Amino acid sequence: MTINILPNELLEKIFIYFIPGIECDIREFRKYFFISQRWTSILISFSFRCKYAKNLGIYKFFKKKYDSAFILSSLFSYENLISITCYNEIFMRFSPEFLDIIGYDNLINLPICKFKSSKCINNMCSHRCYKNNHVLGRYVYDRESNLMRGIDDLNRAYLLFIYKDIVQDKLYYEFIYHETLGNEKFVTYSGKLNNTFIGMLSDNRLFTDPIFNRELQLRSYNYIKRLVNNEHCGIVKYAPESDNFYESSEGDITLYY
Repeated sequence: MTINILPNELLEKIFIYFIPGIECDIREFRKYFFISQRWTSILISFSFRCKYAKNLGIYKFFKKKYDSAFILSSLFSYENLISITCYNEIFMRFSPEFLDIIGYDNLINLPICKFKSSKCINNMCSHRCYKNNHVLGRYVYDRESNLMRGIDDLNRAYLLFIYKDIVQDKLYYEFIYHETLGNEKFVTYSGKLNNTFIGMLSDNRLFTDPIFNRELQLRSYNYIKRLVNNEHCGIVKYAPESDNFYESSEGDITLYY
């Protein structure tokens, strides 16, 4: 039995679960419009767009202000509904630095990573899991997946970078994610010990504050910008004389391989 034998009224209720949520997977949502002509007619109907508006929490406000189906149909166009979804889940979740470096539209169109484990992102999982790179290979499908965005099981937005030193032919992964500690919100990082080149440039060993010594700083954002723009990035190393990390001239780190 397939769901296509169901009446339109029931299909419409099922399709509500297709509406992009916290992951803001717009590309996935668009695929449903090409399943069949019947599906398309339901999805573009005024009735379904009203349900989308209710899902966004904007229906009652506009219904009260404009008691006209014609006006509401214009307001609840997919252009507007998708724009509001992206504003809520991308613009309001990712730091201004990411919006500037990667670009708002590019962030929206990044591949979605379905990896959810906050324990792994916090490096609180088992040693075996850590050693096996949290089996991230299951979530990376092609070269377009070298930079992905996702939401973990604590509803924290993150970016997953998978970059390569093409000199040594070695892959690295690094999570850059939004964290909250007390009332403080900040961007931090995780990955294999001493193999997180973005975050290591913000390893502030001179400070004991639990936020400041792990918060991404300007040097890290500069490294991300060069990675995204396919400009040269070197291996980050530890300097014992200064008890700090620096970007060396060794290696050739890239997202594009």
